[in-house]
Amino acid sequence: MGKEINLAYLYPDILNLHGDRGNVLAFEKAAKDMGIELVTTRIDSISEKIDFDKFDIILLSPGELKVMDTIANAFDKQRDELEKYIEENKYLFVIGTTGAILAKDIIFENGNKKEGLGIFDMTAEERSSIYGDDLTFNADINGQEMEIISCQINSINMKFNTDITPFGRVTYGYGNDSEHKEGARRNNLIYTNALGPVFIKNPWMTQEIIIDIADKKGIDVENKDLDFSLEIASKETIKDFISKKEAVK
Repeated sequence: MGKEINLAYLYPDILNLHGDRGNVLAFEKAAKDMGIELVTTRIDSISEKIDFDKFDIILLSPGELKVMDTIANAFDKQRDELEKYIEENKYLFVIGTTGAILAKDIIFENGNKKEGLGIFDMTAEERSSIYGDDLTFNADINGQEMEIISCQINSINMKFNTDITPFGRVTYGYGNDSEHKEGARRNNLIYTNALGPVFIKNPWMTQEIIIDIADKKGIDVENKDLDFSLEIASKETIKDFISKKEAVK
């Protein structure tokens, strides 16, 4: 096994909402602080074939709904490789609006409908207005229960047609719906509403993912004692602010 961790940063010129390039920087910084070599490969063209065997982490940032069927079609051309990647329990994060590629159907406000990958039995439906608020939830990463703090900006509604395994349980905010479920998960394929960028605001999650991958690849972690005091202070300040808000209905 290689002694580095490989991250694929997909289509940043297209999936360019909300400044989520910060998630890549979060992984690079955490890995460096732990003495691990993390190699980031930027893939700009949807027509470029993805070498799924090479990567340990794949990041898909939020983008506009109008490009989702194009991205879903690109992944569908490598369906077997994608399914193998998911079954091997590698990390694939699909964030915000880009979660629409995982749906069966993508429905636009004008009534047009496109097909998604259908990995989850859900429908992505364009909203007539944008929803935004803080979002906090509890999630499990590598067997570690942790509190995630973030925000949510939705231009789509995700309608789940059957029960799914959520990524987390909402403690404040909307998440998927009024049932306090956040995102969806199949192995380490994770769809989340969490913005922030979420891996900068929650470096404990970023660290745990890197540790999990390092353990599986037999990579020594030189330093697990990272200083998150600034991020923890930020989290507590945000939680204090949230506590003074009316609960989301």
